[in-house]
Amino acid sequence: MKMLKAILLGLFLCLPAFVQAAKITEYPAATTPLAGTEVMPCEQSGTKKCTTASIAALATKTTVGLGSVTNDAQTKAAVVPNTPPAAGGLLVGNAGGTAYAPVSMSGDCTLASTGSVTCSSSGGGLPAALTENTAIDAAGYELDLTSEAGAYAPNFSLMRYADDDFYPSVTLYKTRGTKETPTTVQVGKTLGVYAFGGQGSQAYLEQSTSISSKVTGFGPGEGYGQILADLCFNTTDATWNYTDRMCIDPSGVVSIKNSIIVGDGAATDKFAGTGYYQANNSGSAALSLSSATSNAYATPDIYFARSRGTAATPLPVQNGDVLLDIWSEAEDGSTYGLNPFYFECDVVGAVSSGSVPTDCAWYMGGSVGGYVEALRLHDNGVMQFPVTNTAGGTTGAQTINKTSFTVNLAAGQSSLDVTNDRVTADSIVLCSIKTDDATAILKNVVTTTGHAVIKTSAAVTAETRVGCVVFNN
Repeated sequence: MKMLKAILLGLFLCLPAFVQAAKITEYPAATTPLAGTEVMPCEQSGTKKCTTASIAALATKTTVGLGSVTNDAQTKAAVVPNTPPAAGGLLVGNAGGTAYAPVSMSGDCTLASTGSVTCSSSGGGLPAALTENTAIDAAGYELDLTSEAGAYAPNFSLMRYADDDFYPSVTLYKTRGTKETPTTVQVGKTLGVYAFGGQGSQAYLEQSTSISSKVTGFGPGEGYGQILADLCFNTTDATWNYTDRMCIDPSGVVSIKNSIIVGDGAATDKFAGTGYYQANNSGSAALSLSSATSNAYATPDIYFARSRGTAATPLPVQNGDVLLDIWSEAEDGSTYGLNPFYFECDVVGAVSSGSVPTDCAWYMGGSVGGYVEALRLHDNGVMQFPVTNTAGGTTGAQTINKTSFTVNLAAGQSSLDVTNDRVTADSIVLCSIKTDDATAILKNVVTTTGHAVIKTSAAVTAETRVGCVVFNN
């Protein structure tokens, strides 16, 4: 018993030295990423300790590159190991930040702290393309391809080598909202622009022409056709006014603003500043409209529309407004644009709902400003020739160069000579007695070049009016 007590007393006295020799060193929490000789602590019953197992785990740790690190308190377990990039490569992560892979880029490229990538090539060419399935997020930046004299011009090519129905494409998308939460675009907003320009007089690059797409509405369903948009061709004028010159709407209707010139002839300024279509050609020029259908009413049509106000807000026409003109033009040796003939329709009365009284007239003229009305068709269907009516009391021979005219025979006269440049030896002149005189009976009208002689069967007893119309065959 005395010996057992002595053994227990010896163990008690040696226990502090044993415990002190087996003490586990505590370390502060590690920061991420790990640096220098810092180790990764582990927890055991709330106390940070290093055990044999934890030390073994640290001995087999893998190298950690740029991972999905959000704060300094992250542990190694939250960082996904990366595949080390090759020399000159970049690491690109997916949207979730959970996987990273190297992207190869050849040529001389630099990555600025702002996030922009600049590439050039000392060999005179352009850097090779990025590898497959690579996305570039250029928020707030531009991707520019430039070259100078002695190098190849910049060229952007998309090529596909495959025996299938898939093809290269360039797509411009526009939304509202953010990348993470996009929202629907608005009507009137531009979806994208292909622009052309160069160095201007103001010492900076200026855009001169472009092709753009602008939202006009929305379709009834999702997917293709949901967004309705116009495709427009745009130019700028000398004062930098940017204008849609031609647009194609979703239904295929083509709208042309101002003028379009087709052919190899020179443009004229006849309609400068107005909307017109001009076809010039060294040979024949023709406008052909054709239709082929069993529908009796599906005919080729030409429409002329006129209003006041604007195209967006039309207003009713008014009395005296010209509804349409059709002109012929001729070259006289010194002036192009001489109009020997034109056809015109005019409003000739008060306009109301469903009623626009209109007259149409044909004009002839061999000189500028020398037009003569040849025929007028009234809105009630009455056809009228241009007429000169001799005033009452004026009798005897007259000179009247009109298709229609009236003259007065004096009492005792039985014939009257009218000088008229419309009359030829072959003309047919129809006349009628317009005064109620029992003795005034029309006998005949004898025509010679420039003259029509009106004869009665007997001398009239009082002043008698005679009306005539000239027809030429």
